[in-house]
Amino acid sequence: MGQADECRRRAMDLARRNDHAAGLKVLGQLAALATKIPDKQGRLYVSECVDSAVQALTNMAFQAPYRDKQRVLAGTDAIQLQLSCSAMEFPYTAVSRRTHLNALKALTSITESTRPNSSELSTTDTAFRILQRLITGVGVRHANDKSYVAEKEFNMVLNAYANGGRMDMAGRVVTLQQTVRNAPPLSPVTYSILLKGHGRLGNLVLVDQTMQHAVANKIDPDTVMINSLIDAYVNCNAIDKALAVFEYMKNPTGGSTATTLFSTAQQHNFCPRPNRRTYNTILKGLANSGALQEALTLSNEIKSFRMWDAVTTNTLVHAAVLANDFDLAKDILSQHTVQLTAPLTGKHPNVEAYTELLDRYAKDGQLEQALSILQLMRKRGVEPNEITYTCLIGGLGRHKRLNQAKKMLVFMATNGFRPQAVTYNALISGLVGVSERGWQDEPSDNDGASTMDTYVDESLKLLREMMQKGVRPNAITASVLVYAMGKCQPPRIREAKSLVDKLERSQMLDVGQTKVVTALVQTCGIGGDLNGALDSFRKLQERPDVVAVNAFLDACCRCNREELALETFDYYFRRSRAVSRLRPDVISYSVLISALLKKGEAQESREQAVALYREMKSQNKIFPDTTLVDIILKGMVRISRASSSSISKVDVHFLANVLRDAEKLPWEEGEFQLRERTVRIVAGERLREVWKKYGWNDVDSSFRII
Repeated sequence: MGQADECRRRAMDLARRNDHAAGLKVLGQLAALATKIPDKQGRLYVSECVDSAVQALTNMAFQAPYRDKQRVLAGTDAIQLQLSCSAMEFPYTAVSRRTHLNALKALTSITESTRPNSSELSTTDTAFRILQRLITGVGVRHANDKSYVAEKEFNMVLNAYANGGRMDMAGRVVTLQQTVRNAPPLSPVTYSILLKGHGRLGNLVLVDQTMQHAVANKIDPDTVMINSLIDAYVNCNAIDKALAVFEYMKNPTGGSTATTLFSTAQQHNFCPRPNRRTYNTILKGLANSGALQEALTLSNEIKSFRMWDAVTTNTLVHAAVLANDFDLAKDILSQHTVQLTAPLTGKHPNVEAYTELLDRYAKDGQLEQALSILQLMRKRGVEPNEITYTCLIGGLGRHKRLNQAKKMLVFMATNGFRPQAVTYNALISGLVGVSERGWQDEPSDNDGASTMDTYVDESLKLLREMMQKGVRPNAITASVLVYAMGKCQPPRIREAKSLVDKLERSQMLDVGQTKVVTALVQTCGIGGDLNGALDSFRKLQERPDVVAVNAFLDACCRCNREELALETFDYYFRRSRAVSRLRPDVISYSVLISALLKKGEAQESREQAVALYREMKSQNKIFPDTTLVDIILKGMVRISRASSSSISKVDVHFLANVLRDAEKLPWEEGEFQLRERTVRIVAGERLREVWKKYGWNDVDSSFRII
């Protein structure tokens, strides 16, 4: 018994010191001790020791604030360890209900900042398991009603999945709530959370289906639920639907089309009136859709109802900035900046609006105006934050004013904001004209091929500077530099590999970071190093995303290995779809079609390109963009000019289909007609025959081949 007491004491001491990993190890030793004791009384005593140690660990692990994910997961591991120990004696074969509820609260309060590794369970998945345990009562001590769980517990898990974009699992939570005996009924809160989740994913179909489900269940929406619906429509870019609901709230008897979204009782008895949040959400929708005049009209209505607040100001400034009306944005801020009567402990409520205006000035090249906004903020008592300085420094880098950017880094530090990786990343990205997703814009001067090498060298100096100052580079830092090295002439492949290797060996970066691997694959592809691209691609610790696969497809095609590109496409996007859960995008198809058309004098290659285009549209419902249209048209023109014979009937049908699709794309004035004339020269009268055969001129009289 003395050994059990010692283990319990050590585990509880480690819990008090927040050394959860060591505490779990000691707890495991204590649980193992129970399996070695033959008599029941001894096992009961050890079980009690295990239980008290678990309580100590979980009490510390589940303390607010819930910022440390590993600490919370250590607490759930302690619970599982007690439940899985076969030698435990009753009542310690179960863990208290209060501990399970504390675990649920802690797990659902953690924001999942990154996708978990394949070997790591998401905190929300762990929360779902605990919710099931609370429902069944299995492993739960002091569960008077094993099947009862309060609505707030369901909603905590549901909200965690909605915030993480896991709407498939959110559906499982709702199904569980509907099927469990004595579970609370679905409420407007449940539907508000579902609407929020589907809206953030931009899934308009599921937003509407959620409302239909609510009507079928005779749910009468409250103000929060209706506001969630409006916000979901705004996030889905369905501003017309949002406005219809808004008008219905203002005038329920006005015969709005939104009445189908509400139950009969709701329509006849009561409809919540729009509040400040409703107006601001609609204002956001108008701003995002570019409807500046409508937003200004609504803002006057908000002002007349005395609902104007800091959110209204920020949103209206956002609308003005999107419309490139910077003077209007400045005027709004001059009239509606919140005047503080006491020092502010947190950020100023209008700092986001000032920062957005400053950022757009900087990106537009109006750097003096951007600097004047910084001065104006300080004059009006709006303290700039880290994002404000980052936007300005990034703008200075983008326009190659490196010395001024470095001075701003110093100025930022003297004002209490120590530059972090995000700020250095903005400067480096602007300097080399590369984002974390790849090439952004060409160098602004005409110094020739050496220009990018110069900017890369300066960026490497910034990398060394940030590391010397104790600022840890991240995956974005590395990927931007690697992308930039691929744009040098010749590509600095060896240096890119060496940089990634050094950062990984020094544990600045995790091995196999998706962003970094993708950048390295692309750089190797540009330099013709297919083996390097393949070696990098194999390093991915997680299943590759679509961007990484596209980079490898491009590397294969650049190295004239189209057959390997097609095999890779088939593996990730066709045969293994159920496993990989990857769906190709328009870039995936563009890379392959471009490569095949470059070999287009071979009829087989052209036929493969045509088949891919058909698959893209019919099977994956992906519509071409202007880039893909140009790839196809240029490729077919090149084939026609290089071939001694005219293009085939299949080719003419292909061109006709592409032109038909191209007509629906947002071209600049005259651009589509230019492409039309080029195709007419190539295909001539045969294209007109195909067009007439399908009656396309009759369907859309705005399109003419001749």
